[in-house]
Amino acid sequence: LHCCICNVLTPVIFVLAYKPPPAKVLSAEQTNQGEAVLNHKDVVTGVNLDGMSAWTSSLDGILRSWTPTTSDPEVDGSWESTTFTVGEPITGMHLCDSHIFLGTSEGNVFIFDKGTFTEGPVFKWKAHGEPVLALTVTEDGTRLATGCKGREIKVWQIKAEGDGGDEETGERLAENSIIDPEANPGLVLSGHNGPVVSLGVGPDDLLVSAAHDGTVRVWDLKAKQMLYAIIGHTLYLVNLQVDRNRLIVDGTNNVVLCHNFLPSEVQGGTKW
Repeated sequence: LHCCICNVLTPVIFVLAYKPPPAKVLSAEQTNQGEAVLNHKDVVTGVNLDGMSAWTSSLDGILRSWTPTTSDPEVDGSWESTTFTVGEPITGMHLCDSHIFLGTSEGNVFIFDKGTFTEGPVFKWKAHGEPVLALTVTEDGTRLATGCKGREIKVWQIKAEGDGGDEETGERLAENSIIDPEANPGLVLSGHNGPVVSLGVGPDDLLVSAAHDGTVRVWDLKAKQMLYAIIGHTLYLVNLQVDRNRLIVDGTNNVVLCHNFLPSEVQGGTKW
C-alpha cells in the first residue's frame, strides 16, 4: 500500500490501493455508489487535487490529468483523463501553480507545464543516482528540493530565463524556467540514514524531510544546514504535511502525529 496525505479542498476522497492497483475516486458521502476507477496499471505513487480536477502518477510511467465530465462528479462519478507516458516508472510527484515535477526510478526529474503537458516535458535532467521519491518547491518558487532512495536531499536553483538565476529575485516559476544542473549541481543535504520519502516547505526558508530511518529533519536553506531532527518514531515514516503552525507525519505503525511547528522566542529572536 502506498499512502498519501493530501490537503483535500473538495469533497472527494482518493483511495490508493496496491491490490488491485487502480486508484478510485469516491464521494465523501458515498461508499460503493458513484465510484470511478482510475485505470493505472501499477502502483499509484502520487495524487494531487487541483480545484475540481486531479493529477495522478504511477509506476506504470504514466502521468494522468483527471477532469469531471459533469458539473457534479459526485452524482455519477464520471471522469475523463488525459495522459502522457514518461517511459520510466514514476516514483514521486509535486504540483505547483503552473508546473508538475516528476521523479523517476532512474533518478531523473521531469518538469511539465500543466497546460501543455501532453506535448512532453519542458525540462529533464539526471538529479540522483537512485530513484527520486520526493519533490517540493519553495514558497518563492526559486528552488526545487528532491529526495532519493539513496538518503540524500538536493536543492536545485530554478533559473527563469532573463533573470540570471538570481535567488533574491523571488520570481515565481515561469513557463520558460529551467534548472541548469551543470552550472548549479545542487546543494546536497545529508543526514538521513534511510530513503527520503517526503519533503515539505515551512516558513522562513525551512525545508522539512521525512525518511525511512524514522526521523523528521528540519533544514535551514539559508544557512545550508540541519536545525534539528525529530526522533522517536518506531517504524518507517511515509508522508508529511507542514504549514506555519503544524507538522503532520504518518508512518507504517498506524499512527499519525501532529507536531506543534510554531517558533519559540529565544533571546529576543525567533528560533524554530
